[in-house]
Amino acid sequence: MTIKAVIFDLDGTLVAMKLKSRKAKEKFIQKIEEAGFDVKSLNPNMPSEFMIQLLVTKYGLSRDLLMRVLDECFQPYELEAAAEAELRPGAREVIRELKEIGYRLGVASNNGRVGVRLALEKLGILDYFDVIVARGDVDKMKPDGSPISECVRRLGVNPHEAVYVGDAVIDIMAAKKAGVYAIGILGGFDSRESLEKSKPDYIIGDLSELLHVLKSIEKR
Repeated sequence: MTIKAVIFDLDGTLVAMKLKSRKAKEKFIQKIEEAGFDVKSLNPNMPSEFMIQLLVTKYGLSRDLLMRVLDECFQPYELEAAAEAELRPGAREVIRELKEIGYRLGVASNNGRVGVRLALEKLGILDYFDVIVARGDVDKMKPDGSPISECVRRLGVNPHEAVYVGDAVIDIMAAKKAGVYAIGILGGFDSRESLEKSKPDYIIGDLSELLHVLKSIEKR
């Protein structure tokens, strides 16, 4: 099996970011409540996509409007986190080697585009990536497969020719829905136990193991 593209999640996978996502979600829920809607079914532990879907289904609210509110709540925290982001150990070396080998590289993130580009540019790795798909580029966020599917499309490869590397269960869920190989990485958002339950194709301890996994897939 030939792999032509490697797609990464951003925070927790490529970079370590102190994104205050819970505070952003609490702010989002507060805004919905202030607009006069019952928010008992929402909680900040839910993926943002689930909250959006619930509000669209329950109240018939405009998804575009909800996404604009979500952006307003998240962007300040994303920019703050991006400005202080640090590369995960070995990230630069692995990305450089992947590029030299000839893999096409992408990022598919639930973060907004401004924050994603800021983090990658600050850390000096923006130019390695052929495609970036962020929150505003697709109709649905992870755990839906849309961000990864769109990244695959823009990279010009087939799903079975791509892998997605992520640190959270929603990353594995999204990768499976998109039909790409799902690689969980430890040391990020979710524990090994949680990642194992989501049944990725592979789990790696750090990015230095990625090239070995790619070789294993290509031997299939």
